[in-house]
This record gives sequence, C-alpha cells and structure tokens, in this order.
Amino acid sequence: MHRVRAPAPRRRLRAHLRPGLRAPPRPASPLRRTGRARDGGHGHPAGLVRGVRRRRGRPRRRHRAADRLQGGLEPAPAGPRRGHVPGPLAPRRALPRGRVPAVVRPQRGRPQLVGRRGDVAPLLAGAGGAGVSGHRAAGSPAGGTVGIIANPVSGKDIRRLVANAPTSTLQEKYTIVRRAVIGAVEAGADRFWFLSEPHGLCARATETLALDVRYGHVDIALRFDESDTVRTAAAMRDLGCGALVVLGGDGTNRAVALGWRDAPVVPISTGTNNVFPVHVEATLAGAAAGLVASGRIALEAVSRPAKVVEVEVDDEAGDLALVDAVLVDERFVGSRALFDPPALRLAVLTRAEPAAVGVSSIGGLLSPCGAEEDAGLLVRLAPAGAAPRRLRAPLAPGWYAEVGIAGCQALELGEPVEWRGPGILAFDGERQRALAPGQRARLRVERRGPRALDVAAALRLAALEGAFLADAARDGGVGLR
Repeated sequence: MHRVRAPAPRRRLRAHLRPGLRAPPRPASPLRRTGRARDGGHGHPAGLVRGVRRRRGRPRRRHRAADRLQGGLEPAPAGPRRGHVPGPLAPRRALPRGRVPAVVRPQRGRPQLVGRRGDVAPLLAGAGGAGVSGHRAAGSPAGGTVGIIANPVSGKDIRRLVANAPTSTLQEKYTIVRRAVIGAVEAGADRFWFLSEPHGLCARATETLALDVRYGHVDIALRFDESDTVRTAAAMRDLGCGALVVLGGDGTNRAVALGWRDAPVVPISTGTNNVFPVHVEATLAGAAAGLVASGRIALEAVSRPAKVVEVEVDDEAGDLALVDAVLVDERFVGSRALFDPPALRLAVLTRAEPAAVGVSSIGGLLSPCGAEEDAGLLVRLAPAGAAPRRLRAPLAPGWYAEVGIAGCQALELGEPVEWRGPGILAFDGERQRALAPGQRARLRVERRGPRALDVAAALRLAALEGAFLADAARDGGVGLR
C-alpha cells in the first residue's frame, strides 16, 4: 500500500473540473493593476496616490524631502552615512548590537569630539576649544564640558506590569536631551560627552540642533548592564566634565555614584522610584549644569554632598545606596524589584520622605528625615501578622501594601548597623547582592555622595551676577537649523 500525495489546493480544484474548463482566476487587486490608459500613461493605478508602490504586500510610502519639512526642519541628507543614527523625523536604520554610530565613535586611546557635521576633531589635553563658539552671554569665560547620561531602559521594568508605574519612552528622552543641551549651551557649555548605548539616543536628539558645539560618545565596551553607566561616569570625570545631566531613577544615579563618588549632577527623573532625582524642566536643568561646568558659578555655592549608605560585606567589595539599603529574607535576586513585603527585614534610609514612593515612604510615614538633615533612619520590618504595628505604604506607583513594623530609630552619621546572612541586599529598590549564611554586612549613613545641583539656586545666583545679560551684538537664541 503506497501513500498517495494530496494535491495542492489549486490542483485539487482543477481535479474536480470537467475536461476543457479552466480554474477561475484570482480576484484582481487594485494594487496590482498595471494599465497605462487609465492613469495617464504613468503606470500608476487609477484612484491611487502617487508614491505608493504597486507590489504585493503592504504598500510603502516613499520618503520625500517635503515629508520631513515639519516645524522648519531641513530635509535629511541624501543617503545615510555609514553608522549614521537618523533624527526623529528621518527613516530609522538599525545598528549592530553593541555598537554606537560610527560618526560619533571616538578612537580608542584618543579622546575625540564630533561636530554636528560629522567632522572629527581631536580633543587635545588642555585644549580651550579654540574656533568653537557657543551662544553665550557677552563677557562669559571659556566654555565648559557637560556629560549627559541618558539611561534608555529606565522607567521600563516589571513594575509596569505588576503595578501602575508609567513608562518613560525613548521619544520623551530625546526631547529631554535636546532641551538640556540647549539650556547648557545658553549657560556657557560648548562640549558634550554622551553615554554610549545601542539606541543612539543622544546622537538622534542633537543632530538637528543648530549649535556650534562639539559632541562625543565615551568609548566603552558595552555590557548592557549598570556597569556601562559606572564606567562612563568614571571616564567623564577623567575627560574633565564639569557637570553631569543624568536621566534615570534612583538606580541610574546610584550607578553614576559608583563610578564618580562626588560627581556634580543634575538628576532628571525618568525612572520608577524617584527620590534622589527631581522633576525639573530639562532646559533649566541643562542651564544649571552649563553654569557650573563653564565656571560662571561655584559648585560649592549651589550644592552639597548627598548622603549615602556605605555597605561593607565580608570578603567582598564594598557598595553603596543613595536612598535605601534593604535586607530581604530571600535566597535569589530574581526580578530585582521588591514586591514581597513580608520578606522585608531591615531598612537603612538616608532619606525618609512621606511624599515619595518606595521603601523610603515607609520611614517617611513613621519618622520623616529629609536630605538636608545630618542623620539617617533605621526601620526594622516583619510580616504584618507577627508585627506589633502595621503600616500601609506606597511601595510602587499605584500600589499600596501592608508592612509590619518591628521598630524604628534615628541613626547618626557613621553609626554602624550589622546584619548576618543569609539574605539578599537590595539597594535603591532593586535586589543586588546575596549574603551567604553567616556572612556579615555592615551599613552606615555618611555624607559622601554626589553633589546634586540646586537648579533654582543656581539660576538665581547667576541672575544676581548678570550671567545672562546679552549685548546688542548677540543674534538671538539657539534653535533648529
């Protein structure tokens, strides 16, 4: 018994037809008509808009220069350059994983900056930026260097699924970077270093800005984890950045502090648990960074070191937290986010803010402790059913949970708190390190962290000193080319 092959659908239809008859033709598609008499001899189907292809499948619109002339933008250059990251209005071109655009990729071992035309100019040691002029007020000193660290994955973790946290999109971060750069140039900055990441976020955000400044990406080997931010912050310190603009949440700013402990930062909130970052207009945040980087105002006049939780673990490297360090009664790091209140055992807080979201809100609703106070807070936690007191606190945006309170006390700066494993140490809302049974961890609050710039104080001081006064020769503000 041999197996008979079943005919294809078309063949099966023909097999049932009588001899001499033909299979009915396929229904004609309006996108497949090729007659020339009905469309004036141009080969386009009647009734269709010119510019739609007549191939099978989804029609594709041809890119025209007129389509990009929105809001005064010039059309994108004809033909993409190799590795070029297009702007928000130009067709996107995928980059190889782990690579940054070739036109903004410095050579290894030789720091370089790239102008808006793509011309690479070496940044020699001690160079004062001769020949490069930003839009600055009359009589201002030489321009300064600003670093921008924009975390492309901040505001996109699991808390969008299990809670009601909002999502921070790449388009939103594009506009934040653009406004921050414009503000920094107005305040005196003329050089910028960017975090390297596969999205080319900063390159896309600045390519259509008509600014005579120089840009560059810090050249690192990407690992696609927080170590990229740590190494970038350390490199920006070595490259002479006078201030950093950081887009992210508490975790992103913690990574910056790991690489550059006393970094002068303007933290813009684009994360989930945002206690250390602030909600500020990016234009003004960039202006504050530019004022400090260009030397118009003194860093010490508008900032002071932030408090951090210093963490020491037996036989391991140290660590830190900017807002909270929590001991969790679990064995595995898992998804990192804290979503099991009964497993929380201990929390050491630099800031206990009642108007915050996350572990800091637990202490804030018990005994508030602000960023300016030279003290910390220790909260001992337990399962709600076995604790003498219970508290409902917002542990994530749109999510309240009940936690058990076993004790709460103030901590002086430098006062140690010890704990032995097993357990998981979570820093700034994310699980980070596992403690083995019997392994000891020592935590203490110190004022040895990054210097967060007070944007309002910086702009007020600059206004009192006349930093933004312009002469008659100045030709307006910066904008789009």
